[in-house]
Amino acid sequence: MDKIMSKNVIAVFAKTPTLSPVKTRLAATIGKEKAAEIYKICVDCAQMTFETFSHQNSDWQVIWALGEENAIEHDFWLNRPFDKIWTGDGALGTRLHTIYTKLKKNHDAVVLTSTDSPQLSPIDFASAAAEIKSTGSVIGPAHDGGYYLFGDTVNIPQNLWEAVPYSVEDTRVEFLRLLNKEIAHLTKKSDLDTIDDIQTILNEMPENKNSAQEKLIEMFKSL
Repeated sequence: MDKIMSKNVIAVFAKTPTLSPVKTRLAATIGKEKAAEIYKICVDCAQMTFETFSHQNSDWQVIWALGEENAIEHDFWLNRPFDKIWTGDGALGTRLHTIYTKLKKNHDAVVLTSTDSPQLSPIDFASAAAEIKSTGSVIGPAHDGGYYLFGDTVNIPQNLWEAVPYSVEDTRVEFLRLLNKEIAHLTKKSDLDTIDDIQTILNEMPENKNSAQEKLIEMFKSL
């Protein structure tokens, strides 16, 4: 990690192609090779978005939270900006707890997100940062019942993270019920899970697209 820590941090959960299956539900329709290509572009979309965001928001640090212990030195990540840490073993709730708790020790606010919503822009994360500053808690609801972003300024117990049923239509509702607190909501967005999500993501692309987002649009149009 950086010797000089920023006050706040965004952890971007990601997997490493060749080390883990990526976009498996999308791959079931378009094939593993194309799904992997799309995933790599999604990572590029996130990288470019966060390069712009971090340049504009010096009090925020960005890190990659990688799903494989041996990913940090993998060629796919070596030349990318931002620090990389391993999420640790376990189910998703355990990994979310591990990263959130580890980062909360050294930061005032922690935001968790992923590479699953390539249409997100620096403005979306600036909005999240503003809500964190104003209210202390923020969530970005996803159309599928989950969330594409969550941020807070307080410690959250491990049993809460692990009690949430993930990847179901009431993930967000149950998460918020367990949190039992006031929380600011961002605009609802889509995750890229299946081919049916593509048109919604195209509709949600920002006006000022980065080059990776432009490339992803062309890739979608070729399917």
